[in-house]
Formats: sequence, structure tokens, C-alpha cells
Amino acid sequence: MQGEFSHTDHEIQPDTECESCGTYHAVVDSLPPRELTEKEIALLDESEKTALAKPVCLMKGTIVSGVEESKWVAEDIVIATATSARLLSLHDDYGWVVYLEADLDCDCCTPREHGANFLLDHSQELKFATESIGCAGREPRGLTSGVKPVTG
Repeated sequence: MQGEFSHTDHEIQPDTECESCGTYHAVVDSLPPRELTEKEIALLDESEKTALAKPVCLMKGTIVSGVEESKWVAEDIVIATATSARLLSLHDDYGWVVYLEADLDCDCCTPREHGANFLLDHSQELKFATESIGCAGREPRGLTSGVKPVTG
């Protein structure tokens, strides 16, 4: 796996390979530069282009400015394709940016299983890191009653 959470002392440089973690922090401009709703993520998950798309956690609009109070949204998602699983995080200045990537380099699982394993293996670490990461370019958001646990 490329990348570990080592961005505590500097801001990432999008569209470059990170010297700290080795991940190429690509800007993903195929996604709108805003939070994704639960429904939008479900549509990504059903797309033929992705093997899996799941939120790291969902937050209620009441704690995310500019989002309807009744909607659940995500600022951090895992997307798996035929070749890798990626953690994407919403960056205020750049939109969606790849923060971690794990290549699928074995025959032991399907791309969907690889993505699910990536999410499960790192879910607590991802939640902690995306809440406290200094390179996210946004204020950390703590877990509150407006956060919905994500399962399978």
C-alpha cells in the first residue's frame, strides 16, 4: 500500500507525488467540488466504472454548512476500481484529492472486496486522520450526533 497518514506538519501539494507518504495526490475533477450526498455515493457504488464507493462516515447537513439539514453527506470516501482502492478527501481549494491509494496486486480478492477490506482495515485510522489531518485545508470536524455510522 502506498501512503500512510503522515501529513501532520505540512499541506499536501495536489497533482504531485508526496515525499512523506509516496501517494500521488491527484485531484479528482470527475466529482463535483462539494460534499457528496448519500444518494450520490450510492450511485457511484452502482456505476460500472467503480467496484465500490463508500463513505468513511456520513454527516448530517446540520453540521456541514451549505447542506440541507435533512441530507447526509460525506467529505471522505473510499472508491475501488479494477486496479486499486483510494481514499478521496474533499479539499476546500482543490475539490476531491486522493489521500491514500492501495493497488490491487493479488488474485486473492475481487476489486470490490479489496475496496471493502481497505475501508475496514483503515476505517478508524481514516476517521481519526481525516478529522485531525492538518493538510486537509479545512477545519477538522469532530464526531457529533450529526454523524451517521457507516456499515458494509
